[in-house]
Parts: sequence; C-alpha cells; structure tokens
Amino acid sequence: MRMRRSAAAGGVVLLGVIIAGCSSADTATAPQKSAAAAITSLDSSPYLQLTESVSTDAVTGSGTSVAETQAILKNARLVISASSDDTSKNLSAAGQQESVDVSVDYGSATLASLRLIDGKQLYFRLDISSWSVLPITLSPSTKSTISELQTFVGDRWFSLPSSLLTNKSVKNDLSKTQATQIDTALLQALTKNATFSAGPGRNGETEVDISGSLKNLVTSLEPVIGQLQQLGGAVPAVGAASTSLSSVGGDYLVKLFTDSSGSLKELTASVASNGKNVALDMLVGHEATPITAPAGATPFSKSLIQQFVQGFASTST
Repeated sequence: MRMRRSAAAGGVVLLGVIIAGCSSADTATAPQKSAAAAITSLDSSPYLQLTESVSTDAVTGSGTSVAETQAILKNARLVISASSDDTSKNLSAAGQQESVDVSVDYGSATLASLRLIDGKQLYFRLDISSWSVLPITLSPSTKSTISELQTFVGDRWFSLPSSLLTNKSVKNDLSKTQATQIDTALLQALTKNATFSAGPGRNGETEVDISGSLKNLVTSLEPVIGQLQQLGGAVPAVGAASTSLSSVGGDYLVKLFTDSSGSLKELTASVASNGKNVALDMLVGHEATPITAPAGATPFSKSLIQQFVQGFASTST
C-alpha cells in the first residue's frame, strides 16, 4: 500500500506496523498471514473507499462545550476514496496514475474536501454553507468571520499550484536502503510486542486480532522515529509524541474483519489508557466510483488571496 494512503487511512501507527510485520512470510503464523492478506487487499481493486469514525469516553463532564464535542464525535466521519486512472489496473499497480479524494463529513453533509488528481493536481473545497449543521455555539464575531469566508469561498472548488507537490523543499524521499532499515525495525517492534490471534468473527466474516502494550510498542518504535528524524527533521512532532506516549500505560487492540476471499471489510482499533478508551472504526468498500477533476475550479492564486485579505480587512474596520 502506498505510504500516503496508509497514513491517511486511520492515523494509526499500528496499521503501518502490521503491514511491515506481516510481510515476513517465512515465520509468519496463520493469523499474521491473514492480517497481511487483509491489508494487501486494500489495493487489490481499481477503486477503494475508506469511511472512518472515532469514538471515546474520554470527553466527560457537563456543559455546552462537552455536549457539543460528544455530538460532533458521534456524527463526524473522514471519507477517503481512491481510484486508478486506468481501470484495468488495480491501485497496487497504478503508480502515480491514481486519484484520491478526502472529505470531512458530518451526518449527510460534506464540510470540506481535498482531491488529488493523477498524483499531480490538487483541489480543495470548503462547503461553508453546510457548516450550519454542526451543533456548536458561535460568538457574533465568529459568525461574522464565517460569513466573510462564505462570501469569498462560495462553496466552490479551488485548484492549487502544482508546484506545491513538486517543490523539492517539501520532498523527503527514502532511499531503498533506508526504507529496508525502517521496515526491519518495524518488524522487530511488531514481533516483540504484538500478539496475533484468530477472533470469533461475525456474520460469516473472519476476524484477526492484534493486541499488545501501547507503552512497549511505542518504546520499541523509537529507533524508527530516530531514523526518520535523521532524514532532515521531517517528523519532530512524532518524536515528541513518542516521548509522551512511552510514559503512558495502556493497551491497544486492532481487529480485522475479512470476507470469504480474505478481503478486508472493516478495521477497528482501540486504545485503553487510565480508564479511558478511544476507538477508531474503518469501513472498507470497492465501489466502481472514478475520481475526476472538479469542473470549473478557480485557481487559488496569490492575487486571489490578496483580494480576500484586503476585503476582510476593510469589513473588520
């Protein structure tokens, strides 16, 4: 699976660890092999849809802000879709000839979308008119700001300069040797700290469970994080997060549900720490839905940004 889609699909370090760890076929157990096949199946079609939601009991207390946060978490979703530009090729063979759409949804409304076409052209849309569905209380000044933004954006698609994707200053490619070293470190972390087992399954689906200590896993990943940081300081935040997580007790549990062919249908990941739980649910689909460039997109140019800033400043005085 391509790294950018893996990172987007869940924001869970464990998923990347599973992919690397299960790639060692010589000593892999049956549950490990099933997990590897399930992850590989994500790219075994020209199309992919991932629908993700998060739940937690860590948001507690009373008051308007707590109730609003709980309601947002209950109804918010991240939807990631990908399609091969050549529908005769699976995503695993698409290379750069692949398009990806990421949207933030609340209920039936789409709040924002980001779309990458052919791995080269980037588009975005803020559907501000739909933000009214969010159960939040806004101050008069915030309402005014949103109104100004609505006037400027107008729920339309914008295209971003392709230089944003080709600028060498934002690139950080791994050499083959570096990638191999990182894969090896990930494998060692997995085999030392995770337990693979066959779960009970449900509705005719097969289940594989991966579990372990969050502290042990994060601690074992520190060498990998160190290697990534040496590539130019690309992930300083990850290093800080690892220091924080390694001091927190807790356990993780990842469940993979597959159909009779071994294709992944749903992934759940949960972390329990200090009596609180955070859970991710990811539904998988392969509907034949091509991702195309939005028609009539407005170039998001420097002059357009200046126009917005000037207009916003004039209304604020």
